[in-house]
Amino acid sequence: MSFFISNKDSKARQREAEIAMRNRAEVVKARSLGEMSRRDFVKAGVFTTGGLLVPISGLSPFARSAYADVPTGAPRSPLAFDKPFVSQLLRCDNLKSEQLTSTGGPDAQLMWADPNEAPAQRRSNHAQIIRHRVNLANKDNNGNVWVEGTTGPKEGRAPGEAFAHQRWDEMVNGKPGYDGEVSHPLGPVGFTMSVGQIKPGISYNLADPRWPAQDPSKVWTFAQGKFQRGSLPLSLMQARYGETVINRIYNNLPFYDPKWGSACFPDCDNSEDGEYGSGKNKELWDTGNGGWGRQEPAIHNHNGHNGSNSDGAQHCHFFPGQYYDYNYSLMLARRDPGLRDSKGRSLDKLIKIQRGDPRCSTPTDDGGIIKLPGDYREIQGTLWFHDHRISYTSENVYKGYAALLEYFSGPDRGYERPGLTAEADAVNLRLPSGWRNKKTWGNRDFDVYLLIQDVAFDKDGQLRFDIFDTNGFCGDCMHVNFQWKPNMDVLPRKYRFRTLSAGMSRWIKLAISDSLDPGRARKVPITVIANDGNINPRFLRNMTEMDIQSTAERYEFVIDFSKYKPGTKLYMVNMLEHSTGEKFSRICTLQEALSSKFQEDDPALGAIMQFTVASEVPSVDEPGAMNTIANSCGANDMSLVVDPNDFKDLQGNQVSSWEIPTVEPTRTRVIELVRGADGGGMPWDHEHGAEPWGVKVNGGSAFQADMRRVSNLPRPGDIEHWTILSGGGWGHPMHLHFEEAKTIARNNKASSLHPQEKNMRKDVWHVGNVGNVTFQVGFGEFGGAYVNHCHNTVHEDNAMLLRYDLIGGNTKRAKMDANGKEIIGADGKPVLEQYLDNIHITVLPTPDPRPEGVTYVDSCYLTEGNPQGFDAGVSACDKSSPEIGEVVESSDWRIR
Repeated sequence: MSFFISNKDSKARQREAEIAMRNRAEVVKARSLGEMSRRDFVKAGVFTTGGLLVPISGLSPFARSAYADVPTGAPRSPLAFDKPFVSQLLRCDNLKSEQLTSTGGPDAQLMWADPNEAPAQRRSNHAQIIRHRVNLANKDNNGNVWVEGTTGPKEGRAPGEAFAHQRWDEMVNGKPGYDGEVSHPLGPVGFTMSVGQIKPGISYNLADPRWPAQDPSKVWTFAQGKFQRGSLPLSLMQARYGETVINRIYNNLPFYDPKWGSACFPDCDNSEDGEYGSGKNKELWDTGNGGWGRQEPAIHNHNGHNGSNSDGAQHCHFFPGQYYDYNYSLMLARRDPGLRDSKGRSLDKLIKIQRGDPRCSTPTDDGGIIKLPGDYREIQGTLWFHDHRISYTSENVYKGYAALLEYFSGPDRGYERPGLTAEADAVNLRLPSGWRNKKTWGNRDFDVYLLIQDVAFDKDGQLRFDIFDTNGFCGDCMHVNFQWKPNMDVLPRKYRFRTLSAGMSRWIKLAISDSLDPGRARKVPITVIANDGNINPRFLRNMTEMDIQSTAERYEFVIDFSKYKPGTKLYMVNMLEHSTGEKFSRICTLQEALSSKFQEDDPALGAIMQFTVASEVPSVDEPGAMNTIANSCGANDMSLVVDPNDFKDLQGNQVSSWEIPTVEPTRTRVIELVRGADGGGMPWDHEHGAEPWGVKVNGGSAFQADMRRVSNLPRPGDIEHWTILSGGGWGHPMHLHFEEAKTIARNNKASSLHPQEKNMRKDVWHVGNVGNVTFQVGFGEFGGAYVNHCHNTVHEDNAMLLRYDLIGGNTKRAKMDANGKEIIGADGKPVLEQYLDNIHITVLPTPDPRPEGVTYVDSCYLTEGNPQGFDAGVSACDKSSPEIGEVVESSDWRIR
C-alpha cells in the first residue's frame, strides 16, 4: 500500500492527508529555524531517538487514517493545470568558457578577460577581506536588491597548503611530469557561475506557461556569471581531457551565520545598511528558504578525478558573498608510471597499462588528437556536479544545486563523421552526436542528457520537500530535465541518451515502449553503451529494459529510430514502484507500469517522456539551422555503435581490451551499511546523538559521520577489493568519490551480476535489498580527504557517510630518466623514490568554515581502516566513546 493518496479517495481523506502534510512542514520549518531541536521533538514524542517520525495521526503519513484501514498517506501534487507530452523537452544550456592566461611558474596566477575578476591561484584567496554582498529578490520578486552581510575572505576555499590546488604547474603551465610527459597541452579554461534564488517569473516547467512561477525561497539553482539569480533550463559544462578547468562559483544566496551570528535564517530580513537580521526594511526582500535548504554549498564534481581540495565533500562549504575556485583536473587516472604498490609490485605490469596508446588522447578543434599520459581505459564521459554540504545535501540538491557535466576524449569526442586526421579517425568511436558546432568535438544535436527526478508540489504548485522521516523522500511527479512528461521530437536515425537518476531516494528502472496501451505495448530494443560515465568494453545490444538505476547512477544507451515513420510515438517508461523512500517495493512489468491500477499506488510509474519521430528538428549546435531526414538520416547518419574492443590501429591490427583485469588485491576492505549509529561531531551545526543510519569498517563499530574521523587509509598505487554489505532489506546506492572501480561480484558471485554491471567500471552501486557488491579500485595522482557514502541523500545526511584519506606514506615510484624510462640501479632493480608531494603524505587536518574565514581542527583515524598500521601522521581515534572528543584547533604546518 502506497503512502500516496489516490485522486479517487474521499474529500475527507484528502483533507486529512493535506493537514498531516502541513503539520510535517511545520515540524521541518521549526527544526530549520532552530526553534525546536530534535531532542525537543523526542521529548514531545514526535521523533524516536533514532530520528524516525512517530506514526502519530495528523502528522505521519504512516499513521492509520481516520477514514480507512490504511495509512493517512501524502496528498498528490496538483497537475490539473497540465497535460502530458505537450511541452517540448528543454535541452541543457551550454555554459560558456574562456581561455585563462597564466602568469607562469609554480605559483602562477590565472588571469580572466575581465580585469575586475580576481585571478585564480594555487592557494586560496583568503587574505583579501571584503564586505560580502549578494543580489536577492525584492519583496514582490519582480526585481533585485543588493544586500550586505558579514566581513570575511573573498574566496571560501580553506587557506594554506592543505587546500592548495594540486599539481598546479603541470596543469596550468603544461609543465612535464617527472616522467617527461605533458598531461595538459591545451591550457587552462575558466567558467563563472552563480548559485542563487530563482529569477522572477521562472516556472519549474519552462516550456508550459500554465505552470506557476516558483517563489525565490523554493528553488535555488545555477546561472552563468557572477552574483546572478538562479535560472533554468539546466546548465551543462563541457570540457576536454588535457585542459584544466577553473569552475568559479559565486554564492548569491541569502545570508545566515549558523550559531555564531544571525540565527534568523530562513526568515531573516536584512537591512540595507548591512545590519542583517535587524528587522529594518523588511518590505524590500525575502530571504526565506521555504522550510528547507542551507545556503552554504560545497559543490562535488561527481565523479571527477580531482585533488581533494576540489572534490567538494571534505567539509569546506562557503558562504553568501564568497566564491570558490574548483579545479577540475581533466587528468586521466593512472597518468603516473613507475608506481609500486604496498607489496612492491609494479602497477603498470599488474593491470597491464599501455603507455602511449593513441586512444589515450584529447580532441583538438581542428579535427586532430593529442596523445596524453594515462590509461585510456579510465576515460570518463558523463558526469554531473551537485551540492555536498555535509548534513544538508538532500535539501540542497532537491532545491536545485545541480548541473550537468561532460568530458571529451579522442575516442568519445562528440563528432560522428569521418574526415578528421587519420589518427583521430582511427580512435574516434563516432557515437551519435552531430557535426555542426565547428569544433569537431562536443556536438549535442543527437547526444541528449536526461536528468530524471521525482518531485512534489503543494496545492499552489510550489515545490515542496516533505522530510517526514529519515528513511527517504519520494515525490509523485516525475520530471525529465525539470519538466513533467515532456515530448522530444526526434529524427528517424540513431540518438545517444545519457540518463541520470537524480531523485533524493527514489530509484528507477527504464524501458522504451511503443504504446501507452498496456494491452498492446511492446518494448523497443536499445543498445547500452556506458555505465556511470564509463564506456562499456562491449556494448549490450537488443536490451529491452535497463537495470535498476539507483540515485546518481548514470546509464547510457542508443536508440535507433530509423525504422519508424514520422508521426510515430514512443515512450520512456519507469517500471520501479516505491511505497516509501527506504527502498523500492517491486519491479513491475511494462504492462503493470502502464496500467492506471498500479499508477494509483505510485504515480511515478508509467511513461515519463514521449518521443515523436519527425521529419525535421532544430539544431542545438548551429542555432537557426534545421536537421532533416535529407541531411541527417540514412546515409547521412554516419554515427557508429561499434564495440570499443573492436578498435584497430592505423595498420589494421586488433588491439587489446578496454577491460581492466581483475587481480590479486593489495588488501581488502568491508564496508557495512547499518541501521543505527551514535557519536556526534563535525559539522557542529548538525544535531548530535543517536542517528538512524551508520557505517562499519572492517568489522569495527558503527559510527555516524564526523568529518574529523578518517575511516579508511588507502595508498596510491594500491589495488584494493571493497565489499559493500547491507542487511535489513534496505536500499542503498553506495558512492565512492574520486576513483572509478570495476564491479567483480554480487553476493560473492560474479555470476550474480547483471550484464550492465558485470566487470563494468562504476562509481555508484545499488546494494541492500538487491544484494551486496564487491568492486576493485586503484588509487593515484592526487591526495587528501575524500568520502564514501550512501547516495540516498536523506541517508547520507543522517550519518551514512565516511571519510577516507589518500596519503603517500611509504608508497614508492621508480625514478625516470630524461626519456621517461625507469632508472635501474647496480642491483638490477629500479631505483625507487617517494611518491606524492609532502603535503599529502599524511592525513590532513579538517577545515572548520565560518563566514569570517576558515580555520582547521585536528583529525584522527580508525585503526580498523588502517590494517597495515601505516604512519597516518595523526593519532588514532579514541573508540571508548562514539564521540571523537573535544575540538582541538590544528597547528599543522600545512594550514599556513
